[in-house]
Amino acid sequence: MKKQHFIYTTISFILINIWTLYSFFDYYESATKYSTGSITLLFNFLDAVMYSIGIGILLILMRLFYFRKNKKSKLKNNFFYVFAGLFNLNISAIWVISICQSLIKIENESLYFVLGNFTIAIFILFDLYIFNQKENRGLQIEGNIIKS
Repeated sequence: MKKQHFIYTTISFILINIWTLYSFFDYYESATKYSTGSITLLFNFLDAVMYSIGIGILLILMRLFYFRKNKKSKLKNNFFYVFAGLFNLNISAIWVISICQSLIKIENESLYFVLGNFTIAIFILFDLYIFNQKENRGLQIEGNIIKS
């Protein structure tokens, strides 16, 4: 792994934490001023879900069609690709925790969003970490054969 990738991962976690804290404190601020505090939190969350799914789908399509073979490392070493994977994983975790605590009921419409976030997160994280390790092992093996 490159140092730059770890920097992107750290920045992604910091931004996700800032977003979570903003949503949390915005909920309390609107709950004290208005009686519709939980609706503000819901709208913040649903906006984040829509943006994360949209960016995730866009980046996956770019990965599959534009950055297929030759430019694959340009996308994998991109901040937005790392951020989209981690943010979709964070949204998926919030969905699962909210469903387990019965804060959100499982409905047919919301189930698609849960699965969408989870699928995008798994694809991007597998692409970044699992497939990248296999490619590096293949390059090391090929490098040893060439040197022999």
